[in-house]
Amino acid sequence: MLTRILVALLLGLAAGPADAAPIEITSSPVDLYPDNPRRQTIGKLRYMGGLVLRSPERRFGGLSALLVDGLRLTAVSDRGDLLRAAIELDGDGRLVGLRDGDLAPLRDGDDQRLLDKESSDAESLARGDGGALWVGFERNHRIMSFAPPAGTAPAAAAHGDLGPGRPVDAPRALALAPSNGGLETLTRLNDGRYLAIAERMAGTDGNAAWIGGGGQPWRPLAYAVSDNFFPTGAATLPGGDVLVLERFFTLVAGVAVRLRLLAAADLKPGAVLRGELLAEFAAPATVDNFEGVSVGRGPGGRVMVYIVSDDNFNVLQRTLLLAFTLVVD
Repeated sequence: MLTRILVALLLGLAAGPADAAPIEITSSPVDLYPDNPRRQTIGKLRYMGGLVLRSPERRFGGLSALLVDGLRLTAVSDRGDLLRAAIELDGDGRLVGLRDGDLAPLRDGDDQRLLDKESSDAESLARGDGGALWVGFERNHRIMSFAPPAGTAPAAAAHGDLGPGRPVDAPRALALAPSNGGLETLTRLNDGRYLAIAERMAGTDGNAAWIGGGGQPWRPLAYAVSDNFFPTGAATLPGGDVLVLERFFTLVAGVAVRLRLLAAADLKPGAVLRGELLAEFAAPATVDNFEGVSVGRGPGGRVMVYIVSDDNFNVLQRTLLLAFTLVVD
């Protein structure tokens, strides 16, 4: 009897479509500087609140990439799950909570869940056409598009299940990336092309990067790496400039994170991208394994910058969601 039950459970896990399921998400506020709660700026960013996120759902966590549309949050985990929730801001536009969270498994072209680490390690996220999401994966390096079923209304697409993934043409050289150093960075530019940067794949003048997609061929460029800070996420600002999140980690020094700004005029084939340093997160500031960055709109249309951390499903790490606005000189 026990054997039959185990087999049934395994078959259930490997079965086809699974709708998005509501999950409980609790949050508690976190200061930008725990030792000085009144300090509200870091570099050229102004703090607009932050949260430590928790859930009793065992699949919650490992958030590796982030998209924010208005006040709707979408994130992917490195176990192949899609998290969506509504962002709550107070009257001053500060981040105070998440609500209406749901979690859905990403599925392959055969409508099966991505179960093994080789296929499910989602690390980057960008907007596609018609409500689709482009997801970049490591280990089995590829980009897949996940779209709502045909005929789904736009309002329903933000909450409902996504259909099976289909392959998207990716830069051919991406196949040469290290297993755990592939496409951590992917963002859609304002002209419809995409910027893709490999985390730890060396190119001629920096890390390998490409610009293209969206019906255009991928062209190489390079992303300059300094001080062992490696790119882990990117987001396109309304004016066309791009934010890039970088992470440093050693067992001795711990983790630190930088946010850089790439000028839209520099985003062209053959360029070496260096960017302006906007902020560096290191102790005593609140910092963890930040991997995802996105841009949304706050009250009055104000541009908001969000970053999220990947807790690696490790009890010693946290899932943090922090919000900022850019400080204008």
